[in-house]
Amino acid sequence: MELNREHFRAMIFYNIGRGLSQQECIKQFNLTSGDEAPSKTTVYRWFSEFNRSRSSLLDEFREGRLKSAVVSGNTDALCEMIKPDRHVSYCVLCYDGYHTL
Repeated sequence: MELNREHFRAMIFYNIGRGLSQQECIKQFNLTSGDEAPSKTTVYRWFSEFNRSRSSLLDEFREGRLKSAVVSGNTDALCEMIKPDRHVSYCVLCYDGYHTL
């Protein structure tokens, strides 16, 4: 079973309930998860979040562009613009008349 962010957050929440310190939690993650363990910074941040009465294990909603906002039509059009001149810059593509994306 592959552990994801929410699994690790649940384990951090559980460890806080058990009275473990941040360092003990990190040590436990490193022993059990090895390279897959969350970083020290992540553990410290989530300890702080849960100590501020946060109860959700999910990421908060953020306004803005989605990570999956890449559209194949846009990437295909961009490739066609770059093929004739591979040294063309982003500024040239976006601001010098190539507004078709």
